[in-house]
Amino acid sequence: MIRFAQQADANSLHHLLQLAFSKYDTELTDTPALAETPTSLKEKIASSHKALLVLKNGQISAMCLFQFANRRCHFIRLCVHPAYQGQGLGTLLLKEMEQHANAQGCSSMCCQARKANCAYYEKLGYSISGYNAQSDLYLLKKMLKERQTRQCA
Repeated sequence: MIRFAQQADANSLHHLLQLAFSKYDTELTDTPALAETPTSLKEKIASSHKALLVLKNGQISAMCLFQFANRRCHFIRLCVHPAYQGQGLGTLLLKEMEQHANAQGCSSMCCQARKANCAYYEKLGYSISGYNAQSDLYLLKKMLKERQTRQCA
């Protein structure tokens, strides 16, 4: 089941972020996801961000925060619980986000990712459009299909 997150989900979202991103904790670059707190997540959801969740067995097993701006859907914090990785939940979330982005009139999707994760996004139609040496993250972008409009004859 996929649903939008609510502020009441903040503690569970925080726990999921800690589980999913802890593998990056030993890297030299910062991992902003690990700096999130339940309060910061509540604030994001209450203001400009939305979050989609995947529930399995009644538990949040995957999530992604995103926002719409300037006809783009920019997403952050895409993560899947380690026990559910490799089962297509991240791809499911991205496809759902694309549907919402299309409905909002967005022309593209974008995110930042570590080099090790770029191949995953490229497989889903994203292309590398930049690199931030300071954060050691790549900017990835995917153009969305223009909505077809019918004209009466």
